[in-house]
Amino acid sequence: MSQPADALGNQETDIAASGEPAPTGLGPAPRELSPRVRSKAWREPNIRFWWLAALAFFAIGAYFVVGGWLTWRHESMLVENGVSLDATLVEVTYLSQPLRLPGKSFDPSNLVRIEFPWHGEQHTTRSMLASGHKGFVIVGQTVQVRVNPRDPDDWTELTESEPLLHRILGGLIPLPIALVAFLGSWWMRRRLLRIWRSGPSVHALVIESRHSAVALRSRRVRCTPAAEGDARVFTVYVPSSAERIAEGDLLWVIAAPDHGSSAIAVDWIRD
Repeated sequence: MSQPADALGNQETDIAASGEPAPTGLGPAPRELSPRVRSKAWREPNIRFWWLAALAFFAIGAYFVVGGWLTWRHESMLVENGVSLDATLVEVTYLSQPLRLPGKSFDPSNLVRIEFPWHGEQHTTRSMLASGHKGFVIVGQTVQVRVNPRDPDDWTELTESEPLLHRILGGLIPLPIALVAFLGSWWMRRRLLRIWRSGPSVHALVIESRHSAVALRSRRVRCTPAAEGDARVFTVYVPSSAERIAEGDLLWVIAAPDHGSSAIAVDWIRD
């Protein structure tokens, strides 16, 4: 194998012990970071897992933040602009059973039925009490409610809306997790691109090849340099479109330039 005259020096000589020529078109380091290489780096299974996890946590957090804000805004509208009325709590649904037991107290998390005068008639409606309700509810008690002028079934018993932070706090928790996961994927991608650009090409002996849960369309391959004296073990991913790789086969990988244990399969980037 002819060796390129670059900064890799003796390291390229060491890995050429197998006597196999380097993959066609691979070229010596430093290699170009083409748009295709940059795109493939985002799709490397480990990197893809972390940025997908980041997206999932962000979506969950955004869903609860937006939902909490909409609830808070609607609740504030009822408190500020709703028609103030005295309503009678006539029924509580407890363990799926509607109960009308005057004087009986229940947890405010149960579904309730209330009655109040509306345009000269007695209107009955069922709903959950607001999450900010304090204390127990008692069948037969009179509660002051604020009713949406356009919809008598839309009401709240709160006299002031909950702080916005209380409504969106559950959604804020996943957002830092999403940020950490994305930064982790960004750092891993940056390292992978550095390996591709500056790492030496290594002919490696396959130790194990199997499918992976994080890369259903690829194979997870554990391999070690074929050159004697190099006991490193790499874990790389090979696309399913490549030739089937079994234990004892040889494949080309790009190893970390710092002689670390990280590597990337040439077939993965070039597929």
